[in-house]
Amino acid sequence: MSTATYATVLKAAMTTDGRRIFISAGPTIPPALAEFILSMPACVKGRQPGTWTCQPTPAAAWRLLHERGDWAVKAGSQVEALAASFKVDPATDETQPRMYNKRSWRHQALGYNFAYGRPATMFAMGMGTGKSKPAVDLAVNWGCRLTLVLCPKSVLGVWRREFEQWAAVAANVCILDKGTTAKKRDIAAGHLMLCEHLRQPAVVVTNYDSVWREPFGKWSVNVPWDLVICDEAHRIKAHNSQVSKHAAKLGAVAARRLCLTGTPMPNSQLDLFGQFRFLDPGIFGTSWHWFSRRYARHDNPHVPQMVTSYANQDELQRRMAWITYRVGNEVLDLPEVTHNVLACQLSPAAMKNYRDLEDEMITEVQAGVVTVANALVRLLRLQQVTSGFLQADDAEIPTEIDTAKRDVLSDLLEDIGKDEAVVVFCNFRHDLAAIAAVAKKLGRTYGEVSGARKDLTSHATMPDGVQVMGVQVRAGGLGIDLTRARYAVYYNHPWSLGDYEQSVARVHRPGQTRHTFYYHLVAENTVDEHVQRSLEKKRDAVESILSIFKQGGEV
Repeated sequence: MSTATYATVLKAAMTTDGRRIFISAGPTIPPALAEFILSMPACVKGRQPGTWTCQPTPAAAWRLLHERGDWAVKAGSQVEALAASFKVDPATDETQPRMYNKRSWRHQALGYNFAYGRPATMFAMGMGTGKSKPAVDLAVNWGCRLTLVLCPKSVLGVWRREFEQWAAVAANVCILDKGTTAKKRDIAAGHLMLCEHLRQPAVVVTNYDSVWREPFGKWSVNVPWDLVICDEAHRIKAHNSQVSKHAAKLGAVAARRLCLTGTPMPNSQLDLFGQFRFLDPGIFGTSWHWFSRRYARHDNPHVPQMVTSYANQDELQRRMAWITYRVGNEVLDLPEVTHNVLACQLSPAAMKNYRDLEDEMITEVQAGVVTVANALVRLLRLQQVTSGFLQADDAEIPTEIDTAKRDVLSDLLEDIGKDEAVVVFCNFRHDLAAIAAVAKKLGRTYGEVSGARKDLTSHATMPDGVQVMGVQVRAGGLGIDLTRARYAVYYNHPWSLGDYEQSVARVHRPGQTRHTFYYHLVAENTVDEHVQRSLEKKRDAVESILSIFKQGGEV
C-alpha cells in the first residue's frame, strides 16, 4: 500500500546501541496514533517533537508493523526481524515433546507446542489440568541451565516433585523454604555454582514474598536466567505491588518466561496488567494509567479508583490470546460432582447482633465511608457472626454466640459415616476450632491445613489417618491434593472467586475417581446466601452486596 495514501507516516528503527526502538511520526499526529504510541512499553518522548523511544520487545515490534490504524509504517530491518519473531498462531500441534519422561495429555501437548516457539507464554489452564508438566517439558527441551520458579509459600515443596515426576533430564532443584533472604541468596548462589561445576541444570524455587526483598532481590535480577516461571501467576497481578514490579525486572533479564494460573483474572480484567508486564510488556505496555484508562471506566467522582464498567474488551481479549494458551476443566474426564446447600437459622440473639452490624454498614456505605476498596473487613465481621462468633471492638478473641453451623456440620458428618474422609473449608481460626470440636465429639481423627498447621504427607496429600480435615482456604487452596476425600463442606465461603475455584479443585481433580459432593452451609437471610450465589454465578460478591446496601436493602 503506498505511503502517499496516508497523511501520517510512522517510522520505527532500532537505536544504534540496540537497546531501544526509535519512533518518529512528525510534529503533528492524530489522537489515535498518539494513543497507540503511548501503549508502547517504557515509552519516552524524544528531544525532537513527534519522536519517542520504547522498549524493543517482540510484541512491541509486531504491533508497530501490524496493529496500525490510519497511518503508514516504515520499519527498519532490525525492527522487522524482531517483529517476525513474534507468533500469533493458535495451538494446533499435538506432537509429544522431543524429550519427555511421561506422555502428555492432548491438551498438555497442545500447550507445549504453542509455547515452544515463543519467548513468553501464559498457561491459563483450569485447576487440575496439569500446568506444571508442559512447563517442565519446556525447561528440558529448551535446554535451560538456569531456571527460577516463583510460587506461593504453600507450594514450594511441590516443585521438587514436579521436576522429579516430569523431567526427562534430571535437574538439581533447590527449594528456598527457610532462613532470611540473605541466607536464601547465599544458598541459591551456591546452588548455581555447584550445578555449573556438576554440569547439571539448576532450578531455584522461592516464594513471592521473598524474591523481591533485599539482598535476594538485587541478586536475582543479576542472574541470566534461561527461564522464569511464575506459578499461580495471579499473585503478581497488582500493578503497584513490590512483587509485581520485581517480576517485571526479572522478565526483562530472563530469556524465556512462563505464567501458570487457573485464574488469570480473579477480580477483573485489570488483573492482566502485572502478569503481561512480566511476560512481554509490548502487548499492553508499561503504563498502568494508560492500561486502566483504555480498558476500564472510572466514572464515580467520589471514588475515582472504582471501576464502573469495562471498555475495549474485544481488543484486550485479542491481545491476550497472542501468547495465552487456554484450557478449562472440560478436558478432564472427572467423575460427577454435586453441590448441595444446607441452610441453617441463627438464634434470635445472634440475628440481632448480625442486623446491628449490617445496619451500621448500610449507613456507612450510603455515606461513602465504605467502598469496594475497604468493604471486606466489615463484610468479614458479618460473616463471622454467621459462623457463630462476634468480634467485639475491644476484644482480641471473638466470642461464640451461636452454634447453628456447628450443629448442621455435626449432623452432616454423622450422615456421611466414619468410613469416608471429609474436607471442611473455612475462613477463620475460630471456625477451625469449631470443626475440630465437632470431630472430637464424633470420635473422628482431625487434621488441619492452616497458617499454623500443615497435616499433610510429604507429597502434599491428605494422610490416611485423618477423617476430618479442616482447611483454611487461603492456606490450603493451592498445590495440595485432597482427592482421598469425595465429600467437602464449606463452613463459610471465601470472597474471592479465584480462591473458591482453587479450593474446589483440591478435591475434584485428576486422581478423584468417585462421585464428589460439596455441601455449602448457609445462614438464612445473611451475606452467606449472597456470597454463595455470587460464587455460583462467577460474580464479584463484594460489589454486588455493596450495590444492595447503597439502596438501603438488606441481604
